Formats: sequence, C-alpha cells, structure tokens
Amino acid sequence: MKETDYHKQLSHPSEPVREMALMFTNYIPIVGPTVTWLTDQVWPDPGRIARDHFLVALAMRVDELHDKQSAEAAMRQEHSAAILADSMSIASRSFGEKKLQALRNATASGIFHSPEKYNMSALVLSMIDRLTDGHITMLQEIARQGQYDWQYVTMIGVESKVDKMGMTDPTGTVIFEGSEQEFIDNDLLKTNGILRDDLLSLGLIARRETIFPGSSLGGPPSSHIEAIITPKAELLLREIEGTPPKPSIGEVEFPSGPPR
Repeated sequence: MKETDYHKQLSHPSEPVREMALMFTNYIPIVGPTVTWLTDQVWPDPGRIARDHFLVALAMRVDELHDKQSAEAAMRQEHSAAILADSMSIASRSFGEKKLQALRNATASGIFHSPEKYNMSALVLSMIDRLTDGHITMLQEIARQGQYDWQYVTMIGVESKVDKMGMTDPTGTVIFEGSEQEFIDNDLLKTNGILRDDLLSLGLIARRETIFPGSSLGGPPSSHIEAIITPKAELLLREIEGTPPKPSIGEVEFPSGPPR
C-alpha cells in the first residue's frame, strides 16, 4: 500500500502528539500495547501496528481540538479508560481507513462525554466494531442523499472500468454512442447487496415503500422502495463524524440534550 502523508504522520508523530499519546498510554488498564516508537523496536504484529497507528491518530485528533490539561481531566473520568481500552482492542482487529477514522472520532468524543453517556459511547463502539469500510461508505451516502433507491444502493462505491483485469465476474454496461465498452464486477454488486441487507438487519437503515395507485385505465398499482437511515444510524453518524465538545481548562464540559 502506498504510504500517504497521513500514514507518514502516524509513523512520525510531532512532539505534542507524541506527548498526548504517551498520556493516553498511562490510562490503558493493561500492560500493552506499548507503541513501537517508544522502544525503537519492530515487531511483526499487524494488530500491534494497527493499535499504534490508532493511538497516534487519536492523539492527533484530540491535540487538534483540546489542550493536554483538558484531555488529562477527561481521562480521569472512570469511564474514559474503559472507552480507550475498548477502542484499542477494536483497532487491533480492524482494517480500513474509514473505519479507523470513525473509531478515532467516536473515541475522541466518548472520552469527553459525561459518565451518564457511557452506555451511548459503548453502543457506538460496538457498532463500529461490527462494521466495515463498505458499511460506513454506504451508510454515509444514504444519509447524504436523504433517501436512496433500494435497488441502486448496491451501486454505491462501484465504478465501471474499461479494463476487466482483476474482475471475477465482469458484466458490460450500457454503451453510449462514441464511448468504449465499460465493465463492472458483479461480485462487488453482490457484496454490496449483502452489506445493504446487513445494515437493515442491524437497524441502521430501513425500507420505505411508497404505493402509487393504478392508472385510470385500470392499470395495477405500483410501488417504489427507498433506503433511509434510522435514528440509531443518526446517533452513530453523529459520533463518528462530529466534533467533540471544547472543554475549559481544568473542567470538562459535556454536550447537552438527548441524542436525536
């Protein structure tokens, strides 16, 4: 995988970010994981590398939004260490930039929530643990559109290509005048169909059916089905996309109002 600027930042954190990450390690109620750049040793453990990168990404996020004193005040809350430990565990078995960024944002938000909102944070983390990048991309696109034609949800994130190389089940698309034949991989459409149905079973999207009456000439009624997000998905998206509250020095402020 090509190393991006973001990945370079994770591998070589700035001193403020490094200090923030070290502060977080003091609140992890387990011996590990010790980040590799603390010992200058390289261990062939993908889970450990994922945890290390997540910890630095979290520190970068919190450093952008809060000062170190405010972060330490937040971490002194009993539930914050549990949230951080759960997040580190999830990161060690996760793959995909969208998922890890969602986990980072939800953790950065959760450690600044009040103890009364621990159940909400734990629920959000459990949902992120269950999802993949594909789930998150699909959910975000449905939310962005407001509603999405049910049958075309399977097309989200699928691109047509002139070259069939790498496709396991290519199928040709409609050819427009003056254009080349393009192909899409049916396997991707089938996978997206499974992801869509999985989001439905998880209660993150719902089917909304609209019935249209038959024509005056006696034609049968017809229906149109759309995918829409649920309140549960609104809560999840708010935590993985939102900005944690800005606390004052020495005192942690908490967001007010119930989840939508």
